[in-house]
Amino acid sequence: MSKDVLVVGGNVAGFQAALDLADAGLKVHLIESSPFFEDGSGSNLSRHLQHVRQLEVAKHPNILVRTNAQLALTEGKTNDFQVVLRQHPRYIDLTKCTACGDCIEACPVTLPNSGHKAIYLDGQPGCVAIDKVGKSPCAHTCPAGIHVQGYVALIGQKRYREAINLIHDAMPFPSVCGRVCNHACEANCTLGKVDDPVNIMALKRFVADWEYSQWDEGGDSKKSLNTLQKSSGKRIAIIGAGPAGLTAARD
Repeated sequence: MSKDVLVVGGNVAGFQAALDLADAGLKVHLIESSPFFEDGSGSNLSRHLQHVRQLEVAKHPNILVRTNAQLALTEGKTNDFQVVLRQHPRYIDLTKCTACGDCIEACPVTLPNSGHKAIYLDGQPGCVAIDKVGKSPCAHTCPAGIHVQGYVALIGQKRYREAINLIHDAMPFPSVCGRVCNHACEANCTLGKVDDPVNIMALKRFVADWEYSQWDEGGDSKKSLNTLQKSSGKRIAIIGAGPAGLTAARD
């Protein structure tokens, strides 16, 4: 008989069962279908004690917590069960997140009918989660892999500097692509199912022109758009001024 135990549900009853079994020396797998534990509303425990209990569960060496997880298959008989779990990604590294909230403040996307940003924090475990079902159709279609919905949202909030830097992370020629791209992203825009698609190419051209407006005639940036690395004193030769050569030179 394996000494592993599966507890389903990150609620008050599930916490108590997991702690009792873990303290008895059993390895406990606690699964919760949402990204965060239940808030304990309706229980007799105060909110303070609920948080203490949640932290005890999250930190216990014999308890492995799996959030965003659901039972996909259970089969077998007494003392011999096979369980398959389906776990939705959190898109956040649990070992690095400190729950400071800076990412929530910076996120430009608010999910409709939810009351929170696309990245949010709602209890324990104390790590934010990103709520999405996959890569957006526009970004999936883009050959350059640009985070399309990200820079569109930033432009909508007039955060032009962040928008152009997000584009530059993927490709160096937003001004060119804002004029001659075949804009397959617009053909796959979700809004196009109910209305005209977002004019993504024109937005890219707009923010690229805005970037040029930040440079004076002498070639000096009025407002630094990117933090340049200090020169190492070394030199490199690039042969060819095609798209690849220009990209390599810029990077």
